[in-house]
Amino acid sequence: MNLTAREEGPYYGEISEILAELSLQGQVVSFYQDGSFGGKISVTAPMYLEKETKAYAYKVDLEKGTLEYTSDAKLDKESQTAAFSVSEGGDYVVVTKKMHKDDKKKTLDIEELEEEAQKDADSKDGNGSKKSDGNTSNNGGNTSGDNPSKKPEAKDITVSIEIRCDTLAEDLSKLENPALEAYVPADGTILATTKVTVKEGSTVFDVLNKVCRDKKIHLETSYTPAFGSYYVEGINYLYEFDGGSTSGWEYRVNGWYPNYGSSEYVLKDGDSIVWAYTCNLGQDIGDSMPK
Repeated sequence: MNLTAREEGPYYGEISEILAELSLQGQVVSFYQDGSFGGKISVTAPMYLEKETKAYAYKVDLEKGTLEYTSDAKLDKESQTAAFSVSEGGDYVVVTKKMHKDDKKKTLDIEELEEEAQKDADSKDGNGSKKSDGNTSNNGGNTSGDNPSKKPEAKDITVSIEIRCDTLAEDLSKLENPALEAYVPADGTILATTKVTVKEGSTVFDVLNKVCRDKKIHLETSYTPAFGSYYVEGINYLYEFDGGSTSGWEYRVNGWYPNYGSSEYVLKDGDSIVWAYTCNLGQDIGDSMPK
């Protein structure tokens, strides 16, 4: 028996917030059936895939506050779908991060996962030893840092941050995949100008990471151990190359586009950050620096 499921169910918004809180890229799938199916069935659901990767299906129980591993998911980049096996109806998420251990329990507490994600994110805030480096734009970088325990308590600073995709909003035909139109606000504003308080020594990357977590905006980064760096892959499900071969994310501070990475740029009180999606190596968003 095969079942084709749709993305949006009655708990779509609440489950999507959980994914954002955990900084997970994934797809919410809901379908309902009284009791079990009497065996395993295959579910096929739409899922936008930027690249080939592994994925895992978890059943969401909002009443119990748990995620239960169901099966590995088979991804098809050509058809932009994910297929996985279930034995009963309900709410499921397909994510590209494995959250369970093979030799341990397969049912996970959502609050514990959120606490772990919060601790991990807090460890990045204000940590100058981490950097973000990218291929298309100035969204990566590095700084050096000493043991925080040897430093005096850092002072607070307040900066502002805004996230925009005006180039896409003005011409949706630039999108390689029309399904991504759902993630492009009509006015191009993903995040209106927002004040953020962080520790002195924090970087542009630290602020982006913090505000996306606090505002439950999807953010995906990848870590490269060899370089000790983070790369900003996507914001609000919009990735490099989604708007063409010269598209991606760039940042500017106080109107200036730095030619180095976002975690190399140490902020000062009152700085104004804008992350903008470009479809033409920055020329369409005011960055005239040669690439």
